[in-house]
Amino acid sequence: MNQITGTIFDWLIPVAIVLFGFFFGVLVERIISNKLKQVLQRTKLKSYDIVNISLNKIPTLLAGILGIYGALAYMPIRHESFVIVNKVLVVLIILIATISISRLSVGFIRFYAHKNQFPSVSLFTNIAKITVLVLGFLIILQYLGISITPILTALGVGGLAVALALQDTLSNLFAGMHIIASRLVSPGDYVKIETGEEGIVKDINWRNTAIQSLSNNMIIVPNVKISTSIITNYDKPQKELTIGLPLSVDFTVDFKTVEKSVIQIAQNVLKEIPGGVADFVPSISLNSISDGNINFNVFIKVKEFTAQFVIRDEFYRRVHQAFLENSIPSPMTKRGVVLRDNSRKEGVDESNV
Repeated sequence: MNQITGTIFDWLIPVAIVLFGFFFGVLVERIISNKLKQVLQRTKLKSYDIVNISLNKIPTLLAGILGIYGALAYMPIRHESFVIVNKVLVVLIILIATISISRLSVGFIRFYAHKNQFPSVSLFTNIAKITVLVLGFLIILQYLGISITPILTALGVGGLAVALALQDTLSNLFAGMHIIASRLVSPGDYVKIETGEEGIVKDINWRNTAIQSLSNNMIIVPNVKISTSIITNYDKPQKELTIGLPLSVDFTVDFKTVEKSVIQIAQNVLKEIPGGVADFVPSISLNSISDGNINFNVFIKVKEFTAQFVIRDEFYRRVHQAFLENSIPSPMTKRGVVLRDNSRKEGVDESNV
C-alpha cells in the first residue's frame, strides 16, 4: 500500500523545513568552531581543540535530523509511516550522540596521556570506544522495545566460557594494561629483553608489544612475555647514556701523551657529531696492564642509546688516524718461544717472534 500521499506542492513546506534545518546546522557549527578557536588561541588549552574535532559535522547532522522531525507534521504520509520515520530519527540521534561521546572520550584520554607524559594509550582508547558503542547499542535496543535483560544474562553466562577460551588473550590484555600503567616501558624507549631481542618500542596494544630493531625489522612480543621478562630500558630514568670505549696501547709509550690526545679526540667528537653531549668532559679509567699493553676505557656521554654507534665509529677512526700520525705503536702480545736442539740438549729462548 502506498504510504505517501499528497501532491508536490504539499511537500514544499516539509522540504523547506528540512533544508532550513541543515542550513541552520552548518551555521551553528561554524559559529561554534570559530568560538572554540578564539578560546583556544586565548587560553592555549588543547581541550577545546578536542571538543572542536569531536563535534565535527555533528551539529549539522543533528540540526538536519531535527529539521526532518519538525517536517513530519507537514508531510502527507500515513500514520504507520510516521511512526517508522519517527523511530528511525530517534535511533539516528542516539547513534550520533554515541559517536560524539566516543570521540570525546578518546580525545580526552589522549589529551590526559599527553599532558601527564603517559605512554601508549591505544589500548585504553580502544576499550573506551568499544564500551561507549556497546552502551549506545543497548540503549537503541531498549528504545526499540527489545529487552536487553536476556542479552545481558547471556553475556554474563557466556562471558565465563569466553574468558576460559580466551585465557591467553585476556592475560595479554591485562599484562598490556599493567605495562602501560607502570610506565616502566613506553613507546619510543630502547629496550633489550633477556631473550636477546632489542629495539625501539613502537606500540603497546591489547595483545602484543611491537619493537622495531635497528635493522628495521618489527619484533612482535606478547605482553605476557614483556611483563614476566627481565628488561633493560636504556631510556629510563633518562635518555642520556654514559658509555665506555675500550682502548689499548703499548706499555712503552708515554701514557700521559696518549691520554691527553684521546680525551681531546673524544671532546671534539662529542661537539661535532650529532647525538653527543657536547658539554660532557670525557674521562679515562685504567683497566689492567697485561701482555705488555695498557688497557683502559674512555667514557663519553651520548643523548640516547642509538646515537652511540655513530659516535663510536667516528671516535675510533680519529684515534686510529692520530696513532698513525704520532707513531704510537699498536699493542702487540709478546710471547716467548723455546727452540730445543735434542742432540745438544740446549735451549735457546727467542722473544718478540
